[in-house]
Amino acid sequence: MPPMETDRHGISLEAGRAICQDSSMKTRRLGGIVVFSVLCSCGSQSDASAGISTREMRVLQESWGWLPEYTPPKYSVAELETLMDRSSDPTLDGEYAEGQCAALSVALASEGDDCFAKVLMTRNSDVQAAVIRRVDYLWNHYKLRYPHTQAIAKICQCNTKPNPG
Repeated sequence: MPPMETDRHGISLEAGRAICQDSSMKTRRLGGIVVFSVLCSCGSQSDASAGISTREMRVLQESWGWLPEYTPPKYSVAELETLMDRSSDPTLDGEYAEGQCAALSVALASEGDDCFAKVLMTRNSDVQAAVIRRVDYLWNHYKLRYPHTQAIAKICQCNTKPNPG
């Protein structure tokens, strides 16, 4: 058996890819950003689990106008990478920045902390810092728990104060 491919922190890249794969997708716009969604999904009980928990649903409703009838998105690894990479775009401001925050927040909630963090670990430090700045309000303000993503914030020594916008 060949050795398992891992990132620089020992997280299996193949496991991250397997968790995030899904081929039955449709698109939806959220805050000006196109996000992908599957035809069905189930809620979860834990903030860190895949699927949007009741607590996450309240935060998404309050922050971004997410409605319970929306189908939670499901991302491939490549789609999460693209979404995360957009976070370090220097032209990201105003409505585009808000849309990026919304899309990342929904991605973290729907994919779960484990999958989201595995993909985030593969991105460069500028992208990691930009993503963390856009989602850290979830744990700083709303006290949701994403232990793997929060650990990345500490590893990359990101400024984890709430993002102003």
